[in-house]
Parts: sequence; structure tokens; C-alpha cells
Amino acid sequence: MTYEADELAQMEFPVERQMVHLIMKSDWLKSAFSQFDNKSGTDITFMFTPTPSTGWSAPREPTTYHNNQESSRRSLRVDDTGFLSLQLLIPLEEASTMKRKCGYVEFMCVPIEDG
Repeated sequence: MTYEADELAQMEFPVERQMVHLIMKSDWLKSAFSQFDNKSGTDITFMFTPTPSTGWSAPREPTTYHNNQESSRRSLRVDDTGFLSLQLLIPLEEASTMKRKCGYVEFMCVPIEDG
């Protein structure tokens, strides 16, 4: 399956504003994410010490859900405003990718302001 990305918005993630950078094996979250209904969506809150926390509405579209299930590693970054970057490392078939062994998918989530 090939996913054509929407036009990229100019979103920057300056390192100096980064509060959290977490790299983990995808298996650590796969079982948790598999419990969610990917059609209705589920809100997830990530809380870290010290204080930053951010929320993510669990994937509602099949593409996002599929990428989460196929990834082997995840990188989660949060800045001081709650901006969330989720990068997924996806293993690829060599025959279809000119010998590249992996690719990246990135989801950038802007925080919703209350009020």
C-alpha cells in the first residue's frame, strides 16, 4: 500500500523548546494501542516528569492505525507548548524500495487550546 502525504505544513520543532524525547520499541505500545477502537478514536494523555504533558487522539483513520501497528520503533517528542511529534520506523520490503530497509512516517500534532 502506498500512502500519498498531504501537503506539508511548515511546522518547526526547535530543539531548544524540546522538553521530552523518548525512543522506544513499538512493541511496548502495540498491545495498548490494539485495545482502542480505531474508528471512534480514544484520547491518550502522555505525562512526563518534570511537568510537560500532552494529549493525542488515538488514530481514527486506517492509515494512521496501520502505521502504528507496522512500526518497529517510535520516537515521541514534546515541546514546552504541548506540540507532539510522533515518528515511526517502518520496516520495508527490499524489492520495492531499492534496497532500503526502513522508512519513516511522522505525525505532528498541534495542541488544542481549552476555552
